[in-house]
Amino acid sequence: MKFVSRAAWGARPRGTNNDPPITANRGVKIHWVGSLYPIQWLHSQCAGAVRGIQRDHQQGNGWSDIGYSLAVCRHGYVFEGRGLNRQCAANGDSQPGLNRDHYAILALTGRGRSWWGSSGGGIWDTAPTAEMKQGIRDAITYLRHYGGAGTEIRGHRDGHPTECPGAELWDMTRDGTFEPGNSGPVEYVTAPGDTLGSVARKFNVPWGTLATTNNLPMVVTESYAFVVGTRLTIPSRGSSLDPQTGGSTPVGGHVPFPGTEWFQGRPNSRIITAMGVRLVQEGCNPYRIGPGTQWSDVDRDAYAMWQRKLGFTGPDADGWPGRTSWDRLRVPAEGGVSAGPVGYEPFPGAAWFQANPTSPVVTAMGVRLVAEGCGAYLSGPGPRWTGADRTSYANWQRKLGFTGADADGWPGRTTWDQLRVPRQGSGSYEQGGAPGSTYEPFPGDAWFRAQPNSSVVTEMGRRLIAEGCGRYTVGAGP
Repeated sequence: MKFVSRAAWGARPRGTNNDPPITANRGVKIHWVGSLYPIQWLHSQCAGAVRGIQRDHQQGNGWSDIGYSLAVCRHGYVFEGRGLNRQCAANGDSQPGLNRDHYAILALTGRGRSWWGSSGGGIWDTAPTAEMKQGIRDAITYLRHYGGAGTEIRGHRDGHPTECPGAELWDMTRDGTFEPGNSGPVEYVTAPGDTLGSVARKFNVPWGTLATTNNLPMVVTESYAFVVGTRLTIPSRGSSLDPQTGGSTPVGGHVPFPGTEWFQGRPNSRIITAMGVRLVQEGCNPYRIGPGTQWSDVDRDAYAMWQRKLGFTGPDADGWPGRTSWDRLRVPAEGGVSAGPVGYEPFPGAAWFQANPTSPVVTAMGVRLVAEGCGAYLSGPGPRWTGADRTSYANWQRKLGFTGADADGWPGRTTWDQLRVPRQGSGSYEQGGAPGSTYEPFPGDAWFRAQPNSSVVTEMGRRLIAEGCGRYTVGAGP
């Protein structure tokens, strides 16, 4: 996604607003400028147009900020307006809840002179370009992944007496034009000259997501060259959109806060390594080896040091990341570390649990159950499914309001999705990892000769130790 932050377009400061934050709503509503809107032939003109709208809303309407959540220009760039989790002001007040029930996305287009019809005569911007349509789809995906937006895509006129967003845009809200879609992954076999960046551009997917999906080495950039004939999995367009590494041009470059509960699930993720590197750089370094991809008590100790360095004390310096301290840490998203939505374990099916599996997924599930106050463990939780896991899960089901056979302790899709168990490890479920993942591809002997610092080296060392070939004195490290 071609994302333009408030700082990048020169937004004025937000005024005072006492509206409670939005964690989930019904979806989005599409708007237009409505008045005559001249074509901005150069993208450099678009930021000024957005600043003008914000000025009109603050000084003319008396609002605290621009009324829209996001705005999209004819060039396909998505401008951050009020942004995520904030109530908009653009949907109207003719019915209660209009501004809370949907985010507002502004398409920077308007009406034309009547004698020019819908064409605008080459002067007035009256119809969405292909780039704008893609930008609106990007904006919707962004709000769904990061802002809790529901699946509804409607026009401003739906529920409020107005012509907005005009007949053409309104028709597109109803015919599926703006639905980002999720058609499923496809396979691509690399050709001569293919790089991570060129393949990402070919399929219009974030290159960081492409790297993560295919388990490329952590230290990777757009110029990473593929061996001819490499089989890649191309993620679906709508399933993993990243405002920081959209397309091939990172904008912003930092991992957004994944949520405290994600860390409490003890995830295995490249984000943990990148976080640890930043903590070391800030002088918060209790690590003897690492940092690595698996969240551990040492990571929590390191983060508590960072919280204390920022002046937090007591429960505010307990080592569990919070939004304020995370945003100040500025964990970089470059190098293939995805800043996209944090992954959760897909539901593996009730039959998988009934087979009494041994997997870190079971441990992560137990950690989440304990965090939700549903733990019935005398020790653990651990990787082997036991009666204590089933009793704990039954507690979770009852907490959600299920009874009888629907609270028998065997996980179901609805309760599993609400538990939000962080994605774990690699390898098949039988090997204790997440479904559908693979092993590290060979990065090339030259990569090893360059003496890399990478979690790939740590994992390789652990495998060597498991095979009886380790000669380490303090364990494998990166």
